Amino acid sequence: MRLARGARAAFPCELDRPLDRTYGPTFFCQILPEAARRMRASGLLQQEAARGETRLQSDADLRRTIGTYLERCRLAALAARGGPLSPVAILTRDPGVGNPVAMAADRLAPAAEAGADLGDTLARLVRKACRLSGHARPLRNGLLTCSGGRNPRTRMK
Repeated sequence: MRLARGARAAFPCELDRPLDRTYGPTFFCQILPEAARRMRASGLLQQEAARGETRLQSDADLRRTIGTYLERCRLAALAARGGPLSPVAILTRDPGVGNPVAMAADRLAPAAEAGADLGDTLARLVRKACRLSGHARPLRNGLLTCSGGRNPRTRMK
């Protein structure tokens, strides 16, 4: 939650709008706090994760929602303004190269097996990154991992 609050503080006009229903504000004001609440985070503010439709989702549905928002949030301009280690950049980074929100979603609900992951955007993005890096089986014990091998974002010299 520290990163989500940091992102909202850094870009209040763009992200700190709890009643806005666009992807960026909803992701930072509703989706992330709800995931944190389910992970038993303490100190949530009253306006964080207050929408009923988010609270009523099952863990698997929240996982799918997180994947959809990560895929559709167009916050590259904000992330670039804040730098590569800004809260916005970290929380919206491609799940295939490591995203703490995707990791939390893995803990909330296991990834669907390949072929059954039609609505599981997180599983699809991680599997794609693993294929690009030469790893065919990223699913281990219900968690998506892509360890070892070369990073698909680094260049070979």
